[in-house]
Amino acid sequence: VPNADVLGETPALGRYLSVLDLIEAGRRDRRMPEIVAARERKAIAEARRREFRTKASKAQGNDRSEADTAAIEAAQEFEDIVVPPTPRAYTREATPEALAKLLGEHSGRMAVVTDEGAEFFELASRYSATGKGNFGIYLAGYDGGRYVSDRAGSDTITIENTTLSVCLFAQPVILESLAKDRQMVGRGLLARFSWVMPSSLVGTRSVYRESVPPHLAGFYEERMATLAGEAEAVTGDQVILPMDNVATKIFYAWWEQHEPRLKSITGDLSGFVEWASKLPGQLLRISGNLHAIRTGTIHGTITEETMRAAISVVESLIDHARYVFGAMKADRVLSDAIAVFRWLETRKLSEVTERDIYRSKDWEPHRTRNAVHLLGEYGW
Repeated sequence: VPNADVLGETPALGRYLSVLDLIEAGRRDRRMPEIVAARERKAIAEARRREFRTKASKAQGNDRSEADTAAIEAAQEFEDIVVPPTPRAYTREATPEALAKLLGEHSGRMAVVTDEGAEFFELASRYSATGKGNFGIYLAGYDGGRYVSDRAGSDTITIENTTLSVCLFAQPVILESLAKDRQMVGRGLLARFSWVMPSSLVGTRSVYRESVPPHLAGFYEERMATLAGEAEAVTGDQVILPMDNVATKIFYAWWEQHEPRLKSITGDLSGFVEWASKLPGQLLRISGNLHAIRTGTIHGTITEETMRAAISVVESLIDHARYVFGAMKADRVLSDAIAVFRWLETRKLSEVTERDIYRSKDWEPHRTRNAVHLLGEYGW
């Protein structure tokens, strides 16, 4: 198929995953000698442990104490040898418990990347021994928090800085079902995603479209590999990215304008306030990512240009989130605006007052005003 790499979400996801596969392969090549050596030492220690255990079980009289000591020392030697896991950068699907195990094995860093977004949410909300959602690993992974798991039947997992990236492709049909899950809404899982809902281009696409230029794709792969290498070298403390003075002023000026939008009833973002209240933190995350992409390093200082670019991304995300939470019926203002639009559409009026609307729907005046104002913002 000509230009198959630009025909849909699955090829696009495949292009993205191919970069992660390259990163994984590079890490495996570098670490495999160490892994093989550790496995062999473990096998030798295991053989020695069995040998001394057998001798201790058969020892009699004065020889027994010495044989027991040797068996215990061999067992301790076996336990002290840790075989590093085969490097992984991401998983396509994993239960919360399996994901916690992967994170524990890989320094607390892992990504979940899948085009089966519905299955991800199903695993997150339904798979647990109690039948209740096990969201702890996702909530901790959002802000780099400490995570401890003492699940029955498994060893304790302790992760000091849980760093989890989740990239999902899902069909719009799942949105209503997500909003009905009280645990996801109540515990804030849905508020932790940056939602993007692009318009469908089906029926209007050009048959002949340009592929991503090879030099650009190569540059992207090289930059991702460089950044991954820097991240791999970081141990212990997290990397801190300072902002320059101008970037700092721009950030706080934006935040000052953003805060009133969260106000109950009158704020235009009050319908999905939990998501919107996390936006300043998301802005900082995005500015950090843009800094890394632009400079090719996870170190350095965030500049004015990068902060302004991050703000433009965040403002776009607000529009997408308004649509998404409206589809979930979680944004009351958008739901009200749709209701007013349909009310007007059926009556085919050339003029109408806010009073006409709120009396017909038995709403408070401010509720009608917010809905009408939003319709105006969308050009009606």
